[in-house]
Amino acid sequence: MAPVLADGEAGGAAIAVFPQIHGKPYGDDRRLSSEISFVNRNGLRWRDAPREYGPHKTLCNRWKRWGEMGVFTRMMEGLRAESRTPNRHD
Repeated sequence: MAPVLADGEAGGAAIAVFPQIHGKPYGDDRRLSSEISFVNRNGLRWRDAPREYGPHKTLCNRWKRWGEMGVFTRMMEGLRAESRTPNRHD
């Protein structure tokens, strides 16, 4: 499954969306956001996430923490702002 936010897709703003890591890093935050989106989009329970996503508890905890920190709100605001920016094909 490809990340929701691919390299360069959200410009430099993609990095600012995710919080600083203070503990053991899980991996790529963009990949994790894609995995969380997959679970939510398909109406799955966390424990029903595909095994290759890693421990379901990690997904659930990160979803909860990021929600409380406003990560998903900033992500949607960034995507909304990008969609309003006219593309110039000179």
